[in-house]
Amino acid sequence: MRKILIILTLITLCSCSGNNFKTENSLVGIWELDQLEIGFIHGVFEAPYDKSIEINSNLINPNFKIALSHDLTVKIENEDGSIDEGIYQYSTDSLIIRKDNYDWLKFKIEDQTDQNLKLKIDGIRFYNIENDSIEIFTGDNIKMKFKLLDRNF
Repeated sequence: MRKILIILTLITLCSCSGNNFKTENSLVGIWELDQLEIGFIHGVFEAPYDKSIEINSNLINPNFKIALSHDLTVKIENEDGSIDEGIYQYSTDSLIIRKDNYDWLKFKIEDQTDQNLKLKIDGIRFYNIENDSIEIFTGDNIKMKFKLLDRNF
């Protein structure tokens, strides 16, 4: 009897420890950026923009959507229609987007409901196109609030 109790205790301890990443994915869906708060902007560069210029794929437009799928793939669609793809993993307090075998974006999950997702990140390199110019900058201490557009895509 004592051996059975010890074995059950070990099984319980082993199942509770280890990886903190969830198996049931409550983040699946298409999320649209609703609010953006940038604590500090630096490294601003502005230049004339021509549509033939290819934008660096590590830059994000401040008006983007993020699609998180059941198979842990992610697509970030920028306002201009360009798309970044990768994979993601998440836990109760973090969302990590991997692209080209490196951790590209590391978000802290501040709050999550069925319809809203609040994320925080130390820094992101952004681009913004207005009229005939492109602006590239780094934002630090960023808070984002997303609203759910579609859970079943």
